[in-house]
Amino acid sequence: PALSVVATTSIVGDVVRAVGGDRVGVHVLIGPDSDPHVYKPSPGDLAALEDAALVFENGLHLEAALEPLLGGSAARGRRVAVSDGIATRAAGAAEADDDHDHGGDGAAPDPHVWWDPIRVAVWADNIARALAAADPAGADGYAARAAAYRGELEALDAWIRAAVETVPPARRVLVADHAVLGYFAVAYGFE
Repeated sequence: PALSVVATTSIVGDVVRAVGGDRVGVHVLIGPDSDPHVYKPSPGDLAALEDAALVFENGLHLEAALEPLLGGSAARGRRVAVSDGIATRAAGAAEADDDHDHGGDGAAPDPHVWWDPIRVAVWADNIARALAAADPAGADGYAARAAAYRGELEALDAWIRAAVETVPPARRVLVADHAVLGYFAVAYGFE
């Protein structure tokens, strides 16, 4: 690969891989089966951060617990918040009362934007721009893969909308033990 990059979470890493293609090697800090609230960096994570051309993070205070690691490393000047430019919703009272530190007191933006595929399309564009700036020779490929990924996300959005139409409006209620589904609820008409 032309670039070695780090993604803070597996969700961000998946989108970076889709946009970066074979030009990018992605090291994920917090994998899909890991609890971000108890994450401890491995020596491999520290080495990957030192060597990374870019460090992709969700932003919106999601990685507040990683700030000592990200802010104090050589990654500091190479960080890309993939959620930049996304219209956010305020974190609700449930987020303020839970035991998860997303860096705020309930007034912070809700960082769980990946529950709305159209918002994730913004990630793809932000990732493509950052990769193109770091690797101009790959810019056309990054843009093409971001556009293709955006198309997949738009198709997913259409599929979700069609599926939701089969649920009577009065039954469109979500119950969860952690308030992460706000963007999904807003996008698809759930309470």
